[in-house]
Amino acid sequence: MSKGKPMFSILTILVLCCWFAARIRAQNPSSCVSSSCGGVSISYPFRLATDHPNCGHPDPIFKLQCLQNRPILQSGSGKFVVQSISYNNFSMRVSDLGVVDKNYSSCPAYSSNSLGTQYISPGQSNEDIILVNCLKPVSHPSYVEDPVCGNPSAFSNSSRVYSYLVVGWVPPSGMTDSCVEDRRTLVSSDTLVGNSNYTMIHDSMAYGMDLTWFRALCGECKGFCSVEDNKISCRHVCYEDTPFSERTFGFLIFVVGVGIGSLLVLRFIFGVLFVVGFLLYKRRKQRSSTDKAEAKALELEKR
Repeated sequence: MSKGKPMFSILTILVLCCWFAARIRAQNPSSCVSSSCGGVSISYPFRLATDHPNCGHPDPIFKLQCLQNRPILQSGSGKFVVQSISYNNFSMRVSDLGVVDKNYSSCPAYSSNSLGTQYISPGQSNEDIILVNCLKPVSHPSYVEDPVCGNPSAFSNSSRVYSYLVVGWVPPSGMTDSCVEDRRTLVSSDTLVGNSNYTMIHDSMAYGMDLTWFRALCGECKGFCSVEDNKISCRHVCYEDTPFSERTFGFLIFVVGVGIGSLLVLRFIFGVLFVVGFLLYKRRKQRSSTDKAEAKALELEKR
């Protein structure tokens, strides 16, 4: 009986050690194994909904669903298919869930406006595609007839609606009087060449838009966070916490300028003090000479 107690204690300690090790491993993102869905590699800051929460960024936008072997990103009410993720330049390419490649009867179901979040935002190499409905036919190079994605009930006072895809950003004030905007989406600018027709625009929408997600890795950066040479850079607003070797050339010029300015101010102050002191000395010396002359004159008068 006495031999069994030490063995039980050892087993208990081993079980506790394994439990603590599993807990620590689960809380450390670097120990998480990359997932995959539809040929897309998924790792921090992204994770699948079936992965441990600590394996991804806490913001829910980085939790991807794997539906029908397609990774789905949800932002607000919008759902987008993740086509690729680049961990080298912190970018990704997504397409509207409603658009199916080579199925020209499929249409965008969501607006790309929902993709503007704190951590994920559209890249600069995108072009707007605006779905509009018009009461009258429009003859304009930017208006491409859309035979599928129009909204027949866009106008309550008309049963005939003309639908178009407008390539390029157009402010509401720039719309034709008889047209109203239905929704917007984005496509990669690289996929649009010259005057595009409906098929080309649909292929571009199926290819998707470029997004950037580097802000998820900015951490506790209190300054300006950006990507430089495929690396996350944080430029501090205040420099007291920045190592001297990392401070910018402009900051060094500022320090040198402050130093030179301080020396000039000190030189001016000491110069003024010297002049004032010299004048006081001369005045005192002159007064002393006058006093001696008056004393000598009085002495002569007494004689």
